[in-house]
Amino acid sequence: MGPTPKVTVALAVYNQQACIQNSIQKIAQQTIENMEILCVDDGSTDDSLDIMEDLARKDHRIRIVAATHAGVSAARNRAIDEAGGEWLIFHDPDDAFANNDSLATLLSAAEAHDDIQAVGGSFAIRDESSGAIKTDFSDDPLLWGYTLPPDTDVVEYSDYQFDYGFHRFMFRTEFLRSHDELRFPAYTRYQDPPFLVAALTTAGRFVAVHDVVYLYSLGHQAINWTDAKKLGVLNGIADELRASGQHRFAKLHDLAVRRLEKEYAGLYWWMLDENPDILAVAAQLNSFIQIDLLSEEMRQLLTGNDAHAPLTFPLRQQIANSAKWHEDVTNLQGAVLAERRDKERAFSQLDDANRRADDANRRLNNIVRSRSFRIGRLLTALPRFLQNHIRQER
Repeated sequence: MGPTPKVTVALAVYNQQACIQNSIQKIAQQTIENMEILCVDDGSTDDSLDIMEDLARKDHRIRIVAATHAGVSAARNRAIDEAGGEWLIFHDPDDAFANNDSLATLLSAAEAHDDIQAVGGSFAIRDESSGAIKTDFSDDPLLWGYTLPPDTDVVEYSDYQFDYGFHRFMFRTEFLRSHDELRFPAYTRYQDPPFLVAALTTAGRFVAVHDVVYLYSLGHQAINWTDAKKLGVLNGIADELRASGQHRFAKLHDLAVRRLEKEYAGLYWWMLDENPDILAVAAQLNSFIQIDLLSEEMRQLLTGNDAHAPLTFPLRQQIANSAKWHEDVTNLQGAVLAERRDKERAFSQLDDANRRADDANRRLNNIVRSRSFRIGRLLTALPRFLQNHIRQER
């Protein structure tokens, strides 16, 4: 049995035969000497597992764990349990490390501090449609934390308070294993930010590397926004609001609300009436918001004139939808009343016609029963008889 790997690179793989070989081969080019590439196959139904097993036969650093399909969170949590390296970093098959020295850079920074549980670098986004790579996010109100400041060494998470880009962070494996709460929640979307927030909050601080160490691919595949994924985002943001409120992390608290209001609000408003679970989670999420932790911009957006009644977008939209529903009902009631009045008018006219017909029948009956009518019938009886007889003779 060889020495314990310094770093485990963990990949959660599900039906990624198109990119998994290239991804593993690129990871294998990292200059770090003692590395494990741990691939947890999440029950792939394509050729992903066969491709990985073939690569593992050629490179002893590659280890495969075959699991039943349970989702990306379960696969990553399995990687925490299975990792053989002293340090653990996660990698998505369709992304890439920034260069072949990325792991060596992170490990060198980490090993300079015996009492550190995490080390992280800066993050870049590669637009697959144009090939453009963005590395500066310092002015982005939602992504500013992707860029770690230069000339810093150890960063307190209470000062950092960011939630995106967990792939660029490397954690001591034993640190993650020793805390049962440091696992990816079972959401189909937005499971990464709550994990990163929990891990860095528990670690307390991390070694910061200004260099870009991870390239995140964007635009190469469309997201199928199922109800489960939308609920995952809401639940994940709720986790962040709860944690940031508990630790009084004002910057993170404001950022979580900003994500809901600016980044994800459009996912929910149109389906609030169709899926009551969305509204239930939105109401729970709303209860976690602490107004005193928000910026003035977010405070005004959520409270309006009432500083004690924060309403996030889904709830505000639900109120608007309810008002529109009441307006529609009122209009419908007016239309029904108008139709009812028309029917009542028609029935009244019909009643008048029936009364006139009854009057005519009564007058006719009176005429038939009158003496003059009977005398007339007698006087005309003989002529009518002769007329009928003549017709028969003809």
